[in-house]
Amino acid sequence: MFTLYHDNDPAAPAIEDGGRTYRGHRWHYVYLHGAAERLNELRAAQNGWEWAAPDLFVCDKPMPEEDGEHYGLLYGKLIAVVISSRQTCGVRGGRASLLKDAVGLAHARRPQDWM
Repeated sequence: MFTLYHDNDPAAPAIEDGGRTYRGHRWHYVYLHGAAERLNELRAAQNGWEWAAPDLFVCDKPMPEEDGEHYGLLYGKLIAVVISSRQTCGVRGGRASLLKDAVGLAHARRPQDWM
């Protein structure tokens, strides 16, 4: 299980790698949907950081190499992140939804509809 944070969130973990410190492992081109998006907006408003880039997230674990549905947490709530090798600007990407959000989860599970 992993924990996802927006890149601007000061609570994002510091990761040591080869003597350098990073703000978590980058998960580029991962977009939140539905209730997960609203949860992130609320977190940003409550803690005074700007949610400028909707697809720049960091994590306590590296982004999975394999396509498919992966489970973790977003601010204490269970989420599914669907990773797809479908090319978006030349890189892999994904969609995230709270597990309890049927509409958001249905969208995340259909990479062919992401555009």
